[in-house]
Amino acid sequence: MPARLAMVLVLCSCAMTTAQPTTEGPDLQLQSTLSALVHRIWQAYKDANAAAHNTLLTSDYTAVHPDGSLHLRPPTREEIVAAPLDSFSLTKLQVARVSSDTALVNYVADVDGPSGGSRIHVRWQVGEVWVKRAGEWKCRYYQPTSLPSADGSAARR
Repeated sequence: MPARLAMVLVLCSCAMTTAQPTTEGPDLQLQSTLSALVHRIWQAYKDANAAAHNTLLTSDYTAVHPDGSLHLRPPTREEIVAAPLDSFSLTKLQVARVSSDTALVNYVADVDGPSGGSRIHVRWQVGEVWVKRAGEWKCRYYQPTSLPSADGSAARR
């Protein structure tokens, strides 16, 4: 199944980069809907509310963390509590509709939290695949990539 998802992501990326410009503007309703859901996921994670967090994920959710580790299911409350965050800011959010029930979401996440007894700041470029199932948008795939922070360092979490 992960190989199939990787192929879908590659095909979606190729389709987005080779697509001809259209006269239609961005899908503002979809952008607004998915932006609100992305913020809800992050807030639920910050609040260590696994139920609210995981309600917005598909049952076959996959995440590839910045350290390269593969996670083939939604996180447990214990996993969320073990990697807490104190604050987050999401910027540069972009949404690209791939089909009527699939969208790619990209944004920059600035996150502050504890790590090894000290506070750290991390900055990630995040890519997500959202799918509409039973009339509801849910996150199917999540992958953050470390970016340099304001001081030029690339912190990992």
